[in-house]
Amino acid sequence: WRLFLGIVPSHKPQEWFRLVKSQRDAYAKMKEDALRHLEEVMSEPINDDEEDLHGTETIEDAADQIRRDLERCYPEGAGDYFAANPTRQKMMFDILLAWAHSHPDLSYRQGMHELLAPVVWAMTKSFEATALTQLSPGNPLNALKVDSVFLEHDSYWLFAALVDMVEPLYRSGVDTCERVQGHLLSIADPELDSHLSSFSGKDVVLPQIYM
Repeated sequence: WRLFLGIVPSHKPQEWFRLVKSQRDAYAKMKEDALRHLEEVMSEPINDDEEDLHGTETIEDAADQIRRDLERCYPEGAGDYFAANPTRQKMMFDILLAWAHSHPDLSYRQGMHELLAPVVWAMTKSFEATALTQLSPGNPLNALKVDSVFLEHDSYWLFAALVDMVEPLYRSGVDTCERVQGHLLSIADPELDSHLSSFSGKDVVLPQIYM
C-alpha cells in the first residue's frame, strides 16, 4: 500500500527503513500535539465569540464531528468491526484528529472517516496475512511489513495520501457552498441571507452542512 500510494519511492528501497521510521516519528509528534491542544481548549472557559488560533473551526468542533462520524461507522461488508471495538475507535479518532490539527486550513470534514476505515481494515488484514512471513534481515521489504505496534502510525500516512488525492473536491465543494450562501443568496433572497447572517459562534449555519 505504501508503494502504491507513493508514500515511499519504489526506486529507492535502500531508503525505506529511514523513511518509514521518520514518518512514524512524525505521526507520534502530530498526535501528541493534537491531543494536547484539544485538552488545552477543553480546559478553557467557553467563549463562543473567541476565534480559535488554528482557524474558524476549532479543534473541539473537529473532535465532536469525528466522534459523531465514528459512532456511525459501519462500512458495508465489515459488520461491527469498527463500532464494536473501543480500541479501534480510539485509534481512528486519534488519526483523524491529528490530521485535522496539522491541516487547520481544511481541518476535518464529515465523511473523512469513510476514507480511513478501509485503510485500517486493509492494514489489519495485511498484518494477519503476513505476521508469520519471514524475510532475511537485510531485505528492504521488512520496512514495509505491517507492524501491529505501528499500525496506527502507518494507517495515518496511507489516509493522508488518500486525502491529498481528494482534497480538491473538499475545497471546491466548500468554496462553492460558501459562495452561494455568502454572496449569491444576498441577491436571490435578501431576507433569508439576513436571517442566516444573524447567527454567530457555534450557532453559525455552515452552508456545506445542508448543501
